[in-house]
Amino acid sequence: MTAPEWYHMRYKEGRAYPKIVYVNDAEYFTDIAKACQTELQILYDNGLRNVQIDDPDLAYFCSEKMLAGWESDPLNTKTASQTLDAYISLYNSCISQRPTDTHIGVHICRGNFVNSRHFSEGGYDRVAKKIFQDLNVDTYYLDYVTPRAGGFEPLRFLPKDRNFVLGVITSKFPELESVEDMRKKVFEAAGFVAEGSGETVVEEALRRLGVSPQCGFASHSSGNAVTHEDMVGKLRLVRELADSIWPGEP
Repeated sequence: MTAPEWYHMRYKEGRAYPKIVYVNDAEYFTDIAKACQTELQILYDNGLRNVQIDDPDLAYFCSEKMLAGWESDPLNTKTASQTLDAYISLYNSCISQRPTDTHIGVHICRGNFVNSRHFSEGGYDRVAKKIFQDLNVDTYYLDYVTPRAGGFEPLRFLPKDRNFVLGVITSKFPELESVEDMRKKVFEAAGFVAEGSGETVVEEALRRLGVSPQCGFASHSSGNAVTHEDMVGKLRLVRELADSIWPGEP
């Protein structure tokens, strides 16, 4: 599903909706939430139980460049922090009516744009506590393939009742990563998760972690700089990495 704040953040301040229709963002967000609630119920009635929301917009709040631009723009009447709070509240409203057996995941990456380009940089440090603890989703799918994603330290804020999928394999380029290098990353990340949630051993944290590519292979119509064979190779690598960490799991 599309991220709910997409219908607001992509527009200039005051341009997301006509003022003759909505007086303020709160009214507008109320209708977005109602639409999302209706869509989730329709999907549920037709058998869907696992929903993933695609949200590169949240990664902008990790970007120093974006935040500096936000502060310097006189059109912005709210701070970036206030806007992020509003978006998290909108999210929670959107999914507040979901049936208890509906699993909600949110995918946050720094872009998978035309010809394997990214459009955002910065670690999760600035947003981790709010996103991991205030956003009422079940699973986080996070981009962790390059230094521009920062370190694993923010994972300390991940609560015990949330799952986390590490996007440690790039879908942008065909070169295959080292399984051993990826294993080290996963165990390093699990260490921070365990530390933050008070788990005594890394293996406990690993039960809530998974691995995946950092994004899809064709988020844009032109796709990435990979062939069909490259994609197959990447998915096989994900399976090999998972088998090396969780042997015997389906």
